[in-house]
Amino acid sequence: MPADAAALYCKSASPDAKRVRIFLHEKEISVELGDAPGVNAPAKAARHGQTPPVLFLGDGTVIDDVPAIWRYLEEAYPERPLLGATPKDKALVAMWDRWVETEGLNPVKATAARRDQPTALDARNRQRLTHFLADLDSRLSAAVYMAGDAFSAADITALITIDVATRTLGVPLPRELGAVRRWFYGLSTRASAWT
Repeated sequence: MPADAAALYCKSASPDAKRVRIFLHEKEISVELGDAPGVNAPAKAARHGQTPPVLFLGDGTVIDDVPAIWRYLEEAYPERPLLGATPKDKALVAMWDRWVETEGLNPVKATAARRDQPTALDARNRQRLTHFLADLDSRLSAAVYMAGDAFSAADITALITIDVATRTLGVPLPRELGAVRRWFYGLSTRASAWT
């Protein structure tokens, strides 16, 4: 980590913590997860109402939002860009990541959080996921990765969305979604996928 980064509290198995861990692995950034010397990250996070992942900087700054953590790490480690290399690429990564998070990940996380007590909202979220997967298949039929020809943060968010949907909620990936299936199973072989 850069000298001003004190700790990354990211031990949780939450989808957002996994997004940060994959990002770190893809950028080949080694960090100590959890408490750093002199910083009780979990206690500090609980005191401030934050949940993992939380990045604590040496000057006392706390960053607890996945895109903000990604932005910090991308600026500190510009090699192997995952947020885009050109202005156009950056805009496309941000656009597709936001779409995946809004249309896929947020409904999946909400349903997973209530899987023991399903509600009518969960049924709507599952229907929304069906539409999301169809739209995702259309996108991946036209592009190698979410934002174009290069693996990016948008792919990380989509990968985690499908992982939670299939493994936690038991949502199948229909055979007719050939582009999604090729993309998902291809990314699943990356070393970073299950860090």
